[in-house]
Amino acid sequence: MVSPQERTLVGKEETPVSEVEERYKALVRRFLEARVIGDVDAVEKMLAPNFINHTKVLPNEEPGREGFIQAVAQYNAAFSNSSVLVEDQVASGDKVVSRCVVRRTHDRGEVMGVAPSGRKLTYMPVVIHRMEGGKIAEQWGGGTGLSELRGVGLEQAERERERVEQELLVARRIQQASLPNLKGSRRQASPCRGSVTREAVFGLRIALISHSGEYGLKG
Repeated sequence: MVSPQERTLVGKEETPVSEVEERYKALVRRFLEARVIGDVDAVEKMLAPNFINHTKVLPNEEPGREGFIQAVAQYNAAFSNSSVLVEDQVASGDKVVSRCVVRRTHDRGEVMGVAPSGRKLTYMPVVIHRMEGGKIAEQWGGGTGLSELRGVGLEQAERERERVEQELLVARRIQQASLPNLKGSRRQASPCRGSVTREAVFGLRIALISHSGEYGLKG
Protein backbone atom coordinates (compact mmCIF):
# COMPACT_ATOMS: atom_id res chain seq x y z
CA MET A 1 0.00 0.00 0.00
CA VAL A 2 1.35 3.44 -0.94
CA SER A 3 1.63 5.97 1.86
CA PRO A 4 0.26 9.55 1.52
CA GLN A 5 3.84 10.87 1.51
CA GLU A 6 4.78 8.59 -1.38
CA ARG A 7 1.65 9.56 -3.34
CA THR A 8 2.47 13.24 -2.86
CA LEU A 9 6.04 12.65 -3.93
CA VAL A 10 4.93 10.77 -7.05
CA GLY A 11 2.52 13.61 -7.86
CA LYS A 12 5.30 16.17 -7.60
CA GLU A 13 7.56 14.10 -9.81
CA GLU A 14 4.85 13.73 -12.43
CA THR A 15 4.16 17.49 -12.63
CA PRO A 16 7.41 19.23 -11.71
CA VAL A 17 7.52 23.03 -11.61
CA SER A 18 10.93 24.35 -12.54
CA GLU A 19 12.71 27.09 -10.68
CA VAL A 20 12.40 29.29 -13.77
CA GLU A 21 8.63 28.80 -13.88
CA GLU A 22 8.38 29.74 -10.21
CA ARG A 23 10.30 32.94 -10.94
CA TYR A 24 7.94 33.68 -13.81
CA LYS A 25 4.92 33.25 -11.53
CA ALA A 26 6.43 35.58 -8.92
CA LEU A 27 7.19 38.15 -11.64
CA VAL A 28 3.59 38.07 -12.87
CA ARG A 29 2.27 38.54 -9.32
CA ARG A 30 4.45 41.64 -8.88
CA PHE A 31 3.37 42.89 -12.30
CA LEU A 32 -0.33 42.45 -11.59
CA GLU A 33 -0.06 44.26 -8.28
CA ALA A 34 1.87 47.16 -9.86
CA ARG A 35 -0.62 47.40 -12.69
CA VAL A 36 -3.70 47.42 -10.43
CA ILE A 37 -2.37 50.06 -8.01
CA GLY A 38 -1.05 52.17 -10.90
CA ASP A 39 2.70 51.91 -10.18
CA VAL A 40 3.70 52.84 -13.74
CA ASP A 41 7.45 52.84 -13.03
CA ALA A 42 7.34 49.27 -11.75
CA VAL A 43 5.17 48.17 -14.68
CA GLU A 44 7.59 49.69 -17.17
CA LYS A 45 10.59 47.90 -15.63
CA MET A 46 8.90 44.50 -15.97
CA LEU A 47 7.91 44.86 -19.64
CA ALA A 48 10.10 43.60 -22.48
CA PRO A 49 11.06 46.23 -25.10
CA ASN A 50 8.87 44.48 -27.68
CA PHE A 51 5.88 44.00 -25.32
CA ILE A 52 2.51 43.40 -27.01
CA ASN A 53 -0.86 43.69 -25.25
CA HIS A 54 -3.50 41.64 -27.06
CA THR A 55 -6.36 42.88 -24.81
CA LYS A 56 -6.67 46.65 -24.63
CA VAL A 57 -6.99 48.34 -21.26
CA LEU A 58 -8.89 51.25 -22.89
CA PRO A 59 -10.66 51.45 -26.28
CA ASN A 60 -8.34 54.25 -27.46
CA GLU A 61 -5.15 52.52 -26.31
CA GLU A 62 -2.24 52.90 -28.71
CA PRO A 63 -0.53 49.63 -29.73
CA GLY A 64 2.78 48.62 -28.23
CA ARG A 65 4.60 49.08 -24.97
CA GLU A 66 4.19 52.83 -24.54
CA GLY A 67 0.50 52.74 -25.38
CA PHE A 68 -0.06 50.10 -22.70
CA ILE A 69 1.84 52.08 -20.06
CA GLN A 70 -0.15 55.24 -20.80
CA ALA A 71 -3.43 53.31 -20.69
CA VAL A 72 -2.56 51.79 -17.30
CA ALA A 73 -1.82 55.25 -15.89
CA GLN A 74 -5.00 56.76 -17.34
CA TYR A 75 -7.23 53.91 -16.21
CA ASN A 76 -5.93 53.68 -12.67
CA ALA A 77 -6.17 57.46 -12.15
CA ALA A 78 -9.96 57.01 -11.92
CA PHE A 79 -9.81 54.60 -8.95
CA SER A 80 -8.72 54.42 -5.33
CA ASN A 81 -8.36 51.60 -2.80
CA SER A 82 -7.19 49.24 -5.54
CA SER A 83 -6.01 45.73 -4.72
CA VAL A 84 -5.51 42.40 -6.44
CA LEU A 85 -5.52 38.87 -5.08
CA VAL A 86 -4.00 36.15 -7.24
CA GLU A 87 -6.07 33.09 -6.39
CA ASP A 88 -4.54 30.60 -8.81
CA GLN A 89 -1.53 30.36 -11.13
CA VAL A 90 -0.30 27.80 -13.62
CA ALA A 91 3.08 28.02 -15.35
CA SER A 92 4.19 26.03 -18.37
CA GLY A 93 7.33 26.83 -20.31
CA ASP A 94 7.41 30.55 -21.00
CA LYS A 95 3.75 31.21 -20.16
CA VAL A 96 1.89 31.91 -16.90
CA VAL A 97 -1.90 31.84 -16.46
CA SER A 98 -3.32 33.74 -13.47
CA ARG A 99 -6.84 33.91 -12.04
CA CYS A 100 -7.36 37.03 -9.92
CA VAL A 101 -9.86 39.08 -7.93
CA VAL A 102 -9.54 42.85 -8.33
CA ARG A 103 -11.23 45.31 -5.99
CA ARG A 104 -11.29 49.10 -6.34
CA THR A 105 -13.42 52.20 -5.80
CA HIS A 106 -14.43 54.36 -8.76
CA ASP A 107 -14.27 57.80 -7.14
CA ARG A 108 -11.43 59.81 -8.70
CA GLY A 109 -12.18 60.40 -12.34
CA GLU A 110 -14.04 59.52 -15.50
CA VAL A 111 -13.14 56.33 -17.31
CA MET A 112 -14.58 55.04 -20.58
CA GLY A 113 -17.23 57.75 -20.46
CA VAL A 114 -18.39 56.82 -16.94
CA ALA A 115 -18.26 59.64 -14.38
CA PRO A 116 -16.92 58.97 -10.85
CA SER A 117 -19.63 57.03 -9.06
CA GLY A 118 -18.15 56.11 -5.69
CA ARG A 119 -19.04 52.50 -6.41
CA LYS A 120 -16.89 49.68 -5.05
CA LEU A 121 -16.20 47.33 -7.95
CA THR A 122 -15.07 43.71 -7.84
CA TYR A 123 -14.16 41.74 -10.93
CA MET A 124 -12.33 38.53 -11.73
CA PRO A 125 -9.91 38.61 -14.65
CA VAL A 126 -7.96 35.70 -16.07
CA VAL A 127 -4.71 36.74 -17.72
CA ILE A 128 -1.97 34.99 -19.68
CA HIS A 129 1.58 36.29 -19.88
CA ARG A 130 4.45 35.15 -22.04
CA MET A 131 8.00 35.69 -20.81
CA GLU A 132 11.07 36.61 -22.79
CA GLY A 133 14.48 37.44 -21.37
CA GLY A 134 13.15 37.49 -17.83
CA LYS A 135 10.47 40.06 -18.64
CA ILE A 136 6.86 40.10 -19.81
CA ALA A 137 6.66 40.10 -23.61
CA GLU A 138 2.94 39.44 -24.29
CA GLN A 139 -0.36 39.66 -22.46
CA TRP A 140 -3.86 38.28 -23.09
CA GLY A 141 -6.75 38.77 -20.71
CA GLY A 142 -10.45 38.65 -20.04
CA GLY A 143 -12.79 39.30 -17.14
CA THR A 144 -15.82 41.12 -15.80
CA GLY A 145 -14.30 44.60 -15.41
CA LEU A 146 -15.86 46.12 -18.53
CA SER A 147 -19.31 44.77 -17.73
CA GLU A 148 -19.08 46.26 -14.23
CA LEU A 149 -18.25 49.68 -15.67
CA ARG A 150 -20.94 49.42 -18.33
CA GLY A 151 -23.47 48.70 -15.60
CA VAL A 152 -22.46 51.85 -13.73
CA GLY A 153 -22.61 53.84 -16.98
CA LEU A 154 -26.12 52.62 -17.77
CA GLU A 155 -27.31 53.63 -14.31
CA GLN A 156 -25.85 57.11 -14.78
CA ALA A 157 -27.43 57.46 -18.22
CA GLU A 158 -30.84 56.46 -16.83
CA ARG A 159 -30.60 59.03 -14.03
CA GLU A 160 -29.60 61.74 -16.50
CA ARG A 161 -32.51 60.84 -18.80
CA GLU A 162 -34.94 61.13 -15.88
CA ARG A 163 -33.45 64.52 -14.95
CA VAL A 164 -33.86 65.86 -18.49
CA GLU A 165 -37.44 64.60 -18.70
CA GLN A 166 -38.27 66.29 -15.40
CA GLU A 167 -36.82 69.62 -16.58
CA LEU A 168 -38.76 69.41 -19.83
CA LEU A 169 -41.95 68.72 -17.88
CA VAL A 170 -41.35 71.77 -15.69
CA ALA A 171 -40.72 73.91 -18.79
CA ARG A 172 -43.98 72.74 -20.37
CA ARG A 173 -45.92 73.57 -17.20
CA ILE A 174 -44.43 77.06 -17.12
CA GLN A 175 -45.35 77.56 -20.76
CA GLN A 176 -48.92 76.30 -20.23
CA ALA A 177 -49.39 78.45 -17.11
CA SER A 178 -48.32 81.56 -19.01
CA LEU A 179 -50.81 81.13 -21.90
CA PRO A 180 -54.01 82.25 -20.07
CA ASN A 181 -52.25 85.31 -18.69
CA LEU A 182 -51.04 86.24 -22.14
CA LYS A 183 -54.56 85.91 -23.62
CA GLY A 184 -56.07 88.03 -20.87
CA SER A 185 -53.47 90.74 -21.15
CA ARG A 186 -53.31 91.20 -24.92
CA ARG A 187 -54.97 94.59 -24.60
CA GLN A 188 -52.82 95.66 -21.69
CA ALA A 189 -49.42 97.13 -22.32
CA SER A 190 -48.26 96.42 -18.79
CA PRO A 191 -44.80 95.06 -17.76
CA CYS A 192 -46.56 91.96 -16.36
CA ARG A 193 -47.02 90.42 -19.80
CA GLY A 194 -43.34 90.79 -20.62
CA SER A 195 -42.20 89.32 -17.31
CA VAL A 196 -44.38 86.23 -17.74
CA THR A 197 -43.15 85.72 -21.27
CA ARG A 198 -39.53 86.00 -20.19
CA GLU A 199 -40.12 83.48 -17.43
CA ALA A 200 -41.55 80.96 -19.85
CA VAL A 201 -38.75 81.48 -22.36
CA PHE A 202 -36.13 81.27 -19.62
CA GLY A 203 -37.55 77.96 -18.40
CA LEU A 204 -37.62 76.56 -21.91
CA ARG A 205 -34.05 77.65 -22.55
CA ILE A 206 -32.81 75.87 -19.44
CA ALA A 207 -34.58 72.68 -20.44
CA LEU A 208 -33.35 72.84 -24.02
CA ILE A 209 -29.75 73.46 -22.93
CA SER A 210 -29.91 70.44 -20.60
CA HIS A 211 -31.57 68.38 -23.31
CA SER A 212 -28.96 69.30 -25.90
CA GLY A 213 -26.13 68.49 -23.49
CA GLU A 214 -27.56 64.99 -23.03
CA TYR A 215 -27.11 64.29 -26.72
CA GLY A 216 -23.72 65.93 -27.14
CA LEU A 217 -25.05 69.07 -28.91
CA LYS A 218 -23.49 71.65 -26.62
CA GLY A 219 -20.82 73.77 -28.24
